[in-house]
Amino acid sequence: MKKLFFILCLFSMSAQAQNNLPPCNGDLSQRLCFGIREYSDGKYVGQFRDHVAHGQGTLTYVNGNKYVGKWKDGQMDGQGTYTFANGDKVVGQWRNGKFIQAQSPPPVIAAWTQPTDNERKKLEEEKRQLAEERRNLEEEKLKLNTKR
Repeated sequence: MKKLFFILCLFSMSAQAQNNLPPCNGDLSQRLCFGIREYSDGKYVGQFRDHVAHGQGTLTYVNGNKYVGKWKDGQMDGQGTYTFANGDKVVGQWRNGKFIQAQSPPPVIAAWTQPTDNERKKLEEEKRQLAEERRNLEEEKLKLNTKR
């Protein structure tokens, strides 16, 4: 629910900012404007300042990845969401084009726990059997060497 609220707020702020800025109309040298720029690896739709992405905007890559969020001097900077083509998302703070902090802690994938008494006994038994097999192999090796 919080994510939906955040997305709606982000969309609302983006729509307001778009309406408050003049269109770039191909001239990205305007101080602040809203426009579209296509690159070899993707397409940016959003706010510009002095020819570069600055403010709120979306960069959609040709491989399906997408960044929606704040930009500063042509780099991801501020609150944003990077969505990978497979659906995985990174949400949080960006500075100078680099991800610096998650909005919330990442989920715990796995935690290591101490083995139970039964598991410990089973491991000890396997260890004992492996040691016995090793001794037997060493004895076999010694017998073969003495026959030569």
